[in-house]
Amino acid sequence: MRRMLALADGGAAIAVSASLGLIFNSRIDQLLWSAVFIPVWLLLAILLALGIGLVLDNGDWHFGQGWIILGLALFASAFLIGAAFQSRAAINAQRAVETGDHDEAARQFRRWSWGMRLILLLLLLATWDMVAKPGL
Repeated sequence: MRRMLALADGGAAIAVSASLGLIFNSRIDQLLWSAVFIPVWLLLAILLALGIGLVLDNGDWHFGQGWIILGLALFASAFLIGAAFQSRAAINAQRAVETGDHDEAARQFRRWSWGMRLILLLLLLATWDMVAKPGL
């Protein structure tokens, strides 16, 4: 188990184990999931709804503007990568841990870590787009 954590990107391995209970399957993991990760997704959903509300409320902005289309496309891309790529990597890592294949689990954790980096980059670009409003 320590070898797997050392091989994987440290932060990603801890985040995956904490959020999905892949390594330490305990009550603490479940509390961490409900206290940290679920509110983050709820917060993102609220922020997206508020952003859409701002566009609907502001007469100068409309959904045909390039910066709004780009921001929503980046947000949707980050969501789709998380839903398709990240979930598959986490499931494969869980299967590898259950079968005792620590090398495969570490490989899946690294894959998951790269996916998280891509999602972070997409969300940072979406944030820049929504703050700078290029072309407005």
